[in-house]
Amino acid sequence: KTIKARLDNQKAFNISFSNGQGSYTTFFAEKPKQLIEKLKGHKKLLLEVNVHRQGPFVIEFNLDEFEKNLEPVKKSCKF
Repeated sequence: KTIKARLDNQKAFNISFSNGQGSYTTFFAEKPKQLIEKLKGHKKLLLEVNVHRQGPFVIEFNLDEFEKNLEPVKKSCKF
């Protein structure tokens, strides 16, 4: 699956995701480290997803403290 994304007011780009297994609707970024690097230094992330029978829906994420909150993840994942 691919969804459209935008950082702040920059040009939109696509993010590729793989479906999780089982009955849960879970998606995993195909290149997580590259995505994390791309998110650094930005204020907001907008994702456009197609909701079944409702069409496109935009979700906004505040990235103000993204890098600070990323530190424990980096330590645990050793990257």
